[in-house]
Amino acid sequence: MMDQTREKEVWSRVMAASANAPMPKQAKAMAAPRSGGLTEETLRQLMEAEAMEAHTYRQLAAKSQGNARRTLEQLSMEEQGHFRRLTAIGFLLLGRKLTVNRPEAAHFDTAPEILRNQYRRELDAAGRYRDVAGTAGVYGPLFLDLADVEERHSQMVVKLLGEML
Repeated sequence: MMDQTREKEVWSRVMAASANAPMPKQAKAMAAPRSGGLTEETLRQLMEAEAMEAHTYRQLAAKSQGNARRTLEQLSMEEQGHFRRLTAIGFLLLGRKLTVNRPEAAHFDTAPEILRNQYRRELDAAGRYRDVAGTAGVYGPLFLDLADVEERHSQMVVKLLGEML
């Protein structure tokens, strides 16, 4: 996992380099058709969902211990990885880094209740990624990979719930 300071340094170099180098006409012409129907708004929504999931798992991990803590930390790191992958796709499509609002804390009473909600969010995310994959042009396989991981996450959540209840 890359720390936030290092990530900001890398992105600042990438953004500075891209600002000084205009996109060639050929690349501009290729960008739109290759992205299919994938839009900035769709990417932002997916990024916000990933940021929220990472945040929720990180909060739960801080209140957990043992195997549950390790599993929740792993889930959080993987969701952060999804966020970074979506950020990279946005940069490839738009030539700039997309940003999203910072997620708020989860508002549920118990860890099992939070995980119950997360189970549904993971399955919804898998479905959204499969839907987007059909309209994302050359990026479709990346979204299918994300869908598979989200389905695996839902099973990890079921296992965690089994251990907690």
